[in-house]
Amino acid sequence: MLRPTSFDVAERAGVSQSTVSRALRGSPGVNAETRARVAAAARELGYVVDRHASSLRLKSSETIALVTICRPGEDRSAINPFYFALLGSIAAATSARGFNLLVSFQENEDNFRADFVASGLADAMIVIGTTSNRAAWKYFAEAQASGLDFVCWGSPGSPFHWMRSENDIGGQLAA
Repeated sequence: MLRPTSFDVAERAGVSQSTVSRALRGSPGVNAETRARVAAAARELGYVVDRHASSLRLKSSETIALVTICRPGEDRSAINPFYFALLGSIAAATSARGFNLLVSFQENEDNFRADFVASGLADAMIVIGTTSNRAAWKYFAEAQASGLDFVCWGSPGSPFHWMRSENDIGGQLAA
């Protein structure tokens, strides 16, 4: 069976395809009765909005990419627990804002990738991870120098767009 389209929903609800699109987006230009009729038709047909098509139209993927740099050959369960805590906080923050989180663990030249924003897979990218993987940071430095934009947490510093915690002050506050 073919996947139902917004045109199928429009036919079932007795409206135009553009009305279906506006109704399912929650546009205030669609009255409540029409919105309910469109929603009912979509449910009956099993219609699901194609997020990829919406992303193209809205020019937003509603996704944040999070790259975690690992040590080559390191078991993922051996990653510094701080990075897992940071990943959890980023996931919670993106979810609270209605965004998705794309997570990529990268360790060597075979899987380095910095083009999540440029390729349209994400609206923003954050890079975190071990500073001991020099090859990864060299790759990301070159990627940023070539114009790919992202922010780093805990990078080796210059030349990156980065942020860090203030460890000395944090230690004083904890003590």
